[in-house]
Amino acid sequence: MAETKSKPKADEFNILITGVGGQGVMTLGAIIAQAAINEGKEVRTSELHGLAKRFGHTEFHLRIGKDAKTTIIPNKSADVIIALEPLESLPLIKYCDKEKTVAFLDSIQIKPTKMDIKEIPYPNLEEIKEKLKSHVKEINMYDASAEAVKQTGKRVYANIYLLGKMLKYKALPISARTVSKTIEKEFGKEGFNLKILDSAMKGKD
Repeated sequence: MAETKSKPKADEFNILITGVGGQGVMTLGAIIAQAAINEGKEVRTSELHGLAKRFGHTEFHLRIGKDAKTTIIPNKSADVIIALEPLESLPLIKYCDKEKTVAFLDSIQIKPTKMDIKEIPYPNLEEIKEKLKSHVKEINMYDASAEAVKQTGKRVYANIYLLGKMLKYKALPISARTVSKTIEKEFGKEGFNLKILDSAMKGKD
């Protein structure tokens, strides 16, 4: 029998970030993208802005690697999804692959305006996780906003807290050192960004 050569692994890593307007979705995407560039990796990005003032759905597609040819992540191709608001993770299901997609979620619940208008109740966190779990390999949910408020007084740093957790478990194809250096260059050594990143990486889950 002829020997079958295995197909070489594609140089491609797909990260999809979501949340609502004002949560720092684009900021988080920009930090990860710049860190990847700083390591010499090829990067493609695409942004979808919702209605920020009304907590509209926001997405950031980030593709790392020379084999990523488009800016939009194809269906069933996400390696990591990051939801700064848990309900916003559900529209991303079409991008998930049960065999590889790892999800990182903040537990904060921000009810969409359309649900208020239509008087639709917000599902509890277990319901959201139940709907998501059949489409992803793993779900990691943290009280990122609560930790951000506890440590800084502002929940806007929740995105950096989640980033720290992803780095802790090596869920991204970039080093923690590179990310720290990128944040330092973009935001300076002072302030809360580096402190909360370090806290998330070293803290217990």
